[in-house]
Amino acid sequence: MPAVLLCLGLIAAACGDDDASTAEGTTDAAATTISRVESTTTSTSSTTTATSTPPTTAPASPRPTGEVNPYRDTIEYQPGVHLWVDEPGPCGDTLRPAIVTPGLYITPELVDHGYVVVTVDVRRPGYTGQLDAGTLESFTYATVDQGIAVQWLRAHAEEYCVDPEAIAAAGYSYGGISSLSLAYTEGELTQGQQVEVDELGDPVTNQLPPPTAPPELADYSNDIAAAVSFAGFALADTIDAGEPPAILFHGRNDGTIPFALAEQTCAAAAAVGVTCELHPHDEGHGFAADETEALELMLAFLEREMLIPVGLS
Repeated sequence: MPAVLLCLGLIAAACGDDDASTAEGTTDAAATTISRVESTTTSTSSTTTATSTPPTTAPASPRPTGEVNPYRDTIEYQPGVHLWVDEPGPCGDTLRPAIVTPGLYITPELVDHGYVVVTVDVRRPGYTGQLDAGTLESFTYATVDQGIAVQWLRAHAEEYCVDPEAIAAAGYSYGGISSLSLAYTEGELTQGQQVEVDELGDPVTNQLPPPTAPPELADYSNDIAAAVSFAGFALADTIDAGEPPAILFHGRNDGTIPFALAEQTCAAAAAVGVTCELHPHDEGHGFAADETEALELMLAFLEREMLIPVGLS
């Protein structure tokens, strides 16, 4: 397996490419610091800057357009592990769609389009910064954490006016991997299970006992209706018919997570009739060549594949 340097902070800056810089953050086996990233991108370069962790309390003043809003809750959804809920406004009589993510800096835009966005503090023990056995195991841990957050949201769907049939998973890089893996493994990655991705060589056996959902969430499903990935791939070579549709954005010259891994994910989905859109670009391990266009494509995809089927459009 080639030693490919990874900068897979959950919303980390691009790395592994000539024009990229890294986001700063700290991670250990117990928790992951979530930092927000602001990004400006042109057709030739990408600049990213990490800022501090999200506030733990919501400001009282109304939210200016384009900023994460004051309708924000901080929740300990597992012992010692947190998530943040951003809403487009107070809960009313209309059900709303939701996105569960390890972090996307486009959260304000998604909230502006009516989504409840749950940002998850997933954990990643074993992460080494390379596409090796330790990092692949850490992906499985993060995937299960993200799935438990979906269970939490479904348990609290009425509180946040969320349609439990309109919950998607989304993320960039590390978060794209966990989101796609949640879609195509159902978040059920157990100790001793082999993770097999052809492009990465020999299968890896997961040595880590996965997180366990708190008892009060055990009766709630971690199923998602759709997956969105920016520079990610699924920890699965085999995808079953009827699994969630996905949209992927990936750089053809990505030096961190090879483009072939995204191609493999979509090919496996297409082989069994699962909708999978792959949008290539030339920004390496960046978010997209045109972020506005990518957001529009993402929103259109979610409307078509998730909102219309449940009557939310």
